[in-house]
Amino acid sequence: MFSTVFIEKGQDGWGGPLLLEPSENKNKIVSITGGGIDEVSQKIADLSGGQAVDGFNEAVADQETLCVVINCGGMLRCGLYPKKEIPTINLVAIGPSGAFKDFMTEELYVSGVKQENVFRVENLEVFDALKPEPPVAIEAEEIVIEKEAAIKPKRKERKKNTRKNSENLLLNAGRETVDTAVKDILPMMVVFALMAGVIMYTGAGELMKDYLFPYLGTLPGLLLLSLFVAIPVFSPRLGSQAIVGQFLSLLIGIGIALSALPIYLALPALFAVNAQAGCDSLKKALAMAEADEDSTEIGVKAILISRLLTGPLSVGLAIMIALWLYGLM
Repeated sequence: MFSTVFIEKGQDGWGGPLLLEPSENKNKIVSITGGGIDEVSQKIADLSGGQAVDGFNEAVADQETLCVVINCGGMLRCGLYPKKEIPTINLVAIGPSGAFKDFMTEELYVSGVKQENVFRVENLEVFDALKPEPPVAIEAEEIVIEKEAAIKPKRKERKKNTRKNSENLLLNAGRETVDTAVKDILPMMVVFALMAGVIMYTGAGELMKDYLFPYLGTLPGLLLLSLFVAIPVFSPRLGSQAIVGQFLSLLIGIGIALSALPIYLALPALFAVNAQAGCDSLKKALAMAEADEDSTEIGVKAILISRLLTGPLSVGLAIMIALWLYGLM
């Protein structure tokens, strides 16, 4: 027995409300949060009578997906599923952002959702009352276009239009670049600059210099690090929003600044801390490539396992190149 579920935005959230109506052929609630089935997905499943699915471990066809639950901070996942017209519920309070932000509409996307924002709908009139009234259609008079108006513009006008379109294109590109830098890049830079300041001010950097960097600043240490972060059980969770990779890069930078790590380890360390990079987006990448259900399920597992080989291998190659660049071999 299926029930309709009403989902509203949470505190500081955006979008919605969404009305999910499950059916026999469309009842899968796909959780793509990197930590199994989250609490919101499970509550939606319990109230609707649908089935909660861990999207990292099981591929679900789009036509069977009732909704997708994500925890994206404003990158690819936010707009990927709205682009495919799949209702998307973001646990993070974030508005339209990322490459597909134009597809993030209030009818397909809601953010900042907690368990208390999910309800079973007993009476659909409650939801209908929340919908804005459709705009009244205005009948326009028929416009007659004379034959003379259909004449192609002159060469000068065509050049003028081309120049104008080029200027608008560059202007819009500049706006989107600044918008991305302000909303996505600068906040992350501020956070990690603050973390670096705290580590140095509290004396944690000196403790790392004595107890962490002597082990991390060796080839076996970097190989073990790349193996650990590439373990298939951990890599999708560690790769989420690239937080872990950036934090480890910050520690490597602090070690080099304190002269606890040799400078030539910067290149191999870059590959060691990013062996898990992109593992949280494999399903999305295959979905964008329009892979079928079986290919997605097998492809995700194959790539995760391959990282166990390519991670340490890339570190080994990087350290050889680094030694060559610094004239140490």
